[in-house]
Amino acid sequence: MSFSRIKRLFFGHAFNTAEQTDRLITALPPDYLPHDACRPFLEREARARGKRFQFLEKNGCLGLTWNYGPIRFARFLSDVEPVWDFPLPRPHFFFWQRISRTDVPEGWKPSTLALHQSRVGICEIPQEGDALKHISSHARRHIAAWKKQEWVIEPITIHDYWDVAFRSTLHSAHQKAFNTLLVEKIAGHGNRVGIIGARAKTSKTYEAAFAYLDIPELKTSLHHVSCLTPAGRAVDAGTGLMAWWLERLQKTGYRYADFGLFWTPGEPHSWQGFSRFKAQFCTLFHDFPQMLAKKGK
Repeated sequence: MSFSRIKRLFFGHAFNTAEQTDRLITALPPDYLPHDACRPFLEREARARGKRFQFLEKNGCLGLTWNYGPIRFARFLSDVEPVWDFPLPRPHFFFWQRISRTDVPEGWKPSTLALHQSRVGICEIPQEGDALKHISSHARRHIAAWKKQEWVIEPITIHDYWDVAFRSTLHSAHQKAFNTLLVEKIAGHGNRVGIIGARAKTSKTYEAAFAYLDIPELKTSLHHVSCLTPAGRAVDAGTGLMAWWLERLQKTGYRYADFGLFWTPGEPHSWQGFSRFKAQFCTLFHDFPQMLAKKGK
């Protein structure tokens, strides 16, 4: 058995198709706070999702609570165990996503609902020099090739994004879902949401689009939604959009690019391709412990 294979089995490494992105799965950096544990972000997120959602803070734990029919749910992300000592007006279910803690306190059980964050990937942005120096060599080669093409990347409107989405290779159900998510994010986060598009210099039609969400309190920007038409895929416009985003983050003094969730064994195989693409730009991955659940009394 090769040494690289042993490393993957015993130390845990992020998968990648061409062995271009062999980044260690490790603890999060000490100065990195997941956005779901950031009070201003959660307050804006509750506003984005409408009246059924509310921001919740209890004993240092931050989360969101929402109604589903007669039942109320609450979800926290913290290494501090959520506790409550207030009356519950309706049946409550509490979900606790631990960041690194692995013990299971009394009364909690592994959650069977699909609210679990498994693996996330982030890119630590260099504060000076080449903004792309820490991403994979495979991605850097593709970016160099992209920059030789006669294409433009620039801010676009949500209507431009929709035009790309409905001509994209996304499944129609994903097109509608992602467009709804984008409208929701703009409603709650306003101009912290940025949208960029890629087009040929000789054309006014965008062939790729990408929306990101800045969290200035954390100096972190989130990969939100993106889409490509066949023409955009042919010229690797998605790679160009990622390079533009990372270079912008360095210019604006941001510390991290958060690429969101990644495929792990047991999850839908349809996630694998896009996870492989995003993995090229990440400098580390973190696996969250399984979410725990508890019924309120």
